[in-house]
Amino acid sequence: MSGMVLIILAAFLPGCSRPVASLDDSDFRDPLIRKAQSKVRQGDKDGAVECLNSALARRPDLAQAHLSLALLYDDYKKDYVRAIYHYERYLELRPAAQKRGLIEDLIRKAKVSFAASLSEQFPEIGKKMQALEEENNRLKASLREVRENLAKRAGGGKPLETLPDKNAAKSAFPGEGVPLAQNAPATSTVYCVQSGDTLSLISAKMYRDPRKWKAILDANGTNLVSPNMLKAGQILIIPK
Repeated sequence: MSGMVLIILAAFLPGCSRPVASLDDSDFRDPLIRKAQSKVRQGDKDGAVECLNSALARRPDLAQAHLSLALLYDDYKKDYVRAIYHYERYLELRPAAQKRGLIEDLIRKAKVSFAASLSEQFPEIGKKMQALEEENNRLKASLREVRENLAKRAGGGKPLETLPDKNAAKSAFPGEGVPLAQNAPATSTVYCVQSGDTLSLISAKMYRDPRKWKAILDANGTNLVSPNMLKAGQILIIPK
């Protein structure tokens, strides 16, 4: 007889605080639970599962039936989803049970066993998850490279910086781009695209002439292949 079956037999015996033990005593008097006890002792676990399910169909509040069924599903059937459900139903019906900690441990182990069984049954899932993670890392690396290249292009080989003090140049037009760092060449500036911006509107802000939008498009190369691809938060190079 396995260790789990011994736990099943122990679960049929009172071992809780007095109020919980009194409730368990009432459960033990159910004829189907008594029949399930007998079948477990005889080694007829399938018969015990059938009796306990019948008992719960008639009385869903039989906590001991939930616990005994959970143990059978866990140890014998290896049906971890049903086991977890019945463990949790028992704890809902007997929240003050002294063996609560033990049952919570059994729930955790059943969840681990369920996850392991999925990996064994569907090895392709693990491979696909690994492939997705690798692809995600590649995309992150590519994005970092694009940002670094853009920063070098706009900042003379150094990342773009925002001037931290109040000596930074201010524009008479709201939303004007942030100047490059002090050590960057004074041949361009950068602009953070605002919601609702168009190249013509940005040109009007930066040059006071909406017709110079083509210069902005040309300066941003592959970063902006079409005037219609502007996105809020996008950084544009504004040539002077």
